[in-house]
Amino acid sequence: NGSSAISASQNTGTTDRVGFVVFAGNLGVANDTVFVKQAARVIQPPSLSVNPSNISLTAANGSSDIFTVNSTVQWQTSTPAAWLTITNPTSTQDTNTVLIAANSANLLQTTRTSYVAVQDIGGTLFDTVFVTQLGSPATLEVNPDTVILNAANGSVNSTTLTTNVNWTASAGASWFSGTPLSGAATNNSVPITITANSANTNVMDRVSFLAFDGGGSSLVDTLVVIQRGTPAAPNTLSATPKFISLDRLANSLDSFTVNSNVNWQVSSPATWLTVNTPTSTMDTNKVEIVANSANTSPTIRSTFVAIQDVGATLFDTVIVDQLGTLPDLTANPDTVRLAGTIGSVGTGNITSNLTWSVTSGATWFSVNNTSGSNNSSLTFTAQSDNQSGAERISFAAVQNTTGSLTDTIVIVQDFIPSTGGVTTNPDTIRIQSAIGSSNTFMVNAGVVTSWTSNPNDNWINLSSTSGIGTQVITVTANTANTSTSERITFIVTSDVSLPIPDTVFVIQEGAQFNLSVNPNAINLNFASGSNDVVTVSSNVNWTVNNPVTWLSLSTASGSNNGSVTITALTNNLTGTNRTATLSFDAAGLPSQLVTVTQVGGSVQAFSLSLDTLLLSNPQGSTGTFSVLSNISGWTLTENTPWLLINPTFGDNTASITALAASRNSFGTPRRAVITATAPGFPTDSVVVIQKEATPLFQVAPNMIVIGSDSGDAMSFNISSNLTAWEVSENATWMEASVSLGSFTQRVMVTATDSNTTGNVRTDTITISAPPLVPQIVSVTQDTIIPIGIKDQSLKQSIGIYPNPSFGIVHIELSNGFDINDAQIQVFDMMGKEVLIDLQNISQNKLSLDLRGNATGIYFINLVVGDQRITKKITLLE
Repeated sequence: NGSSAISASQNTGTTDRVGFVVFAGNLGVANDTVFVKQAARVIQPPSLSVNPSNISLTAANGSSDIFTVNSTVQWQTSTPAAWLTITNPTSTQDTNTVLIAANSANLLQTTRTSYVAVQDIGGTLFDTVFVTQLGSPATLEVNPDTVILNAANGSVNSTTLTTNVNWTASAGASWFSGTPLSGAATNNSVPITITANSANTNVMDRVSFLAFDGGGSSLVDTLVVIQRGTPAAPNTLSATPKFISLDRLANSLDSFTVNSNVNWQVSSPATWLTVNTPTSTMDTNKVEIVANSANTSPTIRSTFVAIQDVGATLFDTVIVDQLGTLPDLTANPDTVRLAGTIGSVGTGNITSNLTWSVTSGATWFSVNNTSGSNNSSLTFTAQSDNQSGAERISFAAVQNTTGSLTDTIVIVQDFIPSTGGVTTNPDTIRIQSAIGSSNTFMVNAGVVTSWTSNPNDNWINLSSTSGIGTQVITVTANTANTSTSERITFIVTSDVSLPIPDTVFVIQEGAQFNLSVNPNAINLNFASGSNDVVTVSSNVNWTVNNPVTWLSLSTASGSNNGSVTITALTNNLTGTNRTATLSFDAAGLPSQLVTVTQVGGSVQAFSLSLDTLLLSNPQGSTGTFSVLSNISGWTLTENTPWLLINPTFGDNTASITALAASRNSFGTPRRAVITATAPGFPTDSVVVIQKEATPLFQVAPNMIVIGSDSGDAMSFNISSNLTAWEVSENATWMEASVSLGSFTQRVMVTATDSNTTGNVRTDTITISAPPLVPQIVSVTQDTIIPIGIKDQSLKQSIGIYPNPSFGIVHIELSNGFDINDAQIQVFDMMGKEVLIDLQNISQNKLSLDLRGNATGIYFINLVVGDQRITKKITLLE
């Protein structure tokens, strides 16, 4: 007896297989057989399904969920929706989960739906997950909320309206337009183009708004539209020439020209010089200067004539020399230019106290005076045309009789261009000393003539360096002329095919003399050696006048820009502050004063130099004040996030800087308080006031009409950047939804009573924000007429046309009514009766002439017997 184990390899076939085991006894006495049957492999059918089959995502970008794929095969996923992202697992064989996520927010109010398709690789098994992303809440917002247009007509700017509701927009003024002015909820981000319909010829900016309305969603927003004003012509003042030389004799005279567009005045500190001011000092005019006495000194004596506008904001200076008894001979200008044609003239001057002669260097020009004495004028005349195609250059030599003194004037004659060439006009242009200053010249050429213009120096730019035909060229200074002397260059313009040039000389004026100092007040500690620095900005020589002995200066004079260190030489132990005024002076310019305060030190002191500090409107505006102290351990604090101060603590005297951390966007000034504390002293404070933004305070529309029934309503918008305004009205039949408010807001006006009078009624709502001009909204309520059988008959019998009308309106009655029995009145929106011109056409028809009245809405009141009716018409231009 015993047991045997039978094992088998895997049957991979699809049918059973059979085998057997033979058991044989020893010596073959007996045997037996065991038959073995192995079943075939069972094949499961392929399957694929998803769970869940519906998924909902929120409206936000990145919202996600998962679903499970139950499968016996390898599978794949796909979706047609660009707003969906599918993240498959590492293994897509058998069961696993899939992550789906929204890759963008659904900005519309409505939901959006798509699907994720799941299928096996062979494409025989399918299942679907439906995905819905919820919509967003209603929104309507314009960004940026302010656009700025240039002053010119047609100036354009844009903003973007973000919304998912149907919307409309209305402009608060006719001088600009917006495109588009309405849209459907399908567009979430809508570009809005704002265009100026006219130029703003005023100096001040003008401000209006574009009001956006979300319709039934109660969403509103306002776009502020600002059109820049046209800057007034800048005030100018300059004198020419800048240097004048008078003869040494008494009553020697000369003149200079003041070029200005403002009222000006002149003065001189020299008693030997008389300045004769012309009758008119507005605009350009000449000033005569006369030497009162002879200069008996051997050397030249010098002074100046100061010219300034009445407001003392513009300055220029003419330096005046009077010759002495030493020999002197000067010829100017250095160069005289003559036109290319015969007879062209140019002028020069000789400044001298000697007898002199003039020698011409060429025969193609002549000089009127070949000899003379003392000061004299010279006239140079071209004796022939210059047709050489290039400038010709010579000289006029000036010398005294002994030949010990000489000077030279260079004479340049332009050329006459050949036919088909180019010419430029004028020959010389002047630009101011500032960078960006400009002037123009004209290139004259045939319509098919090509030309080029080339500047000789890189401190000027041309608006065009080549072209075809006649053109105006703008010359602009790339850099400022910081020297007080003029600088000169030239531009050569020539025909491309016939390179015969013409030349324009460009003169940039020298910088005006200037002198300024910063700061104008400094504060020193009580101790000897306390000091501070004053910065000098200037382009002239200057001196400092120090009237006290307890101050020392690092320098008492200088030239151009510089700095002066001011130091206390002694301790101030008086117990009170002591002050001194330093005067920074330069010839011909107003003195610049600096106040120096040294705090007292015999007793403890702690105070602030100001009680009020003003800051400008922009972010980053700064102002300074000082802590005047001789103690240690004081502290400064402020009470608002828009203000930064530095330093906030310290010892003794110190300068404090206050900085506006943000722009004041409000239409009213905003205030902050800086509090100063020190041990043993009462607190002190400085009030900081930041200037307001340009106030915005407008309403639109300024006329509204509400229905005749109680509860009928209409709204208007208040566009403002003010922190407070008030709405007031006195009519008992209407009510405003807001009485007090701030910034931009919508105001709803509701009828509290039905109007059954048969006439429209009108009253006003006043919106106040002192000291600004109040805004007025006119409100008109329509009327209800009790309708009986006869009234209904009259309503059905009247015809008023055309409506709208350009001025002529026809009124026609039918059903037996006689137009001659009718009483007719016309009222405007304000309830004021309008004069009318009636002309009968027939028994039942007349014409009403409203031409000459303003465009808008009018009401025709018609009474026939005991029946009355009111009709509304619109009058167009």
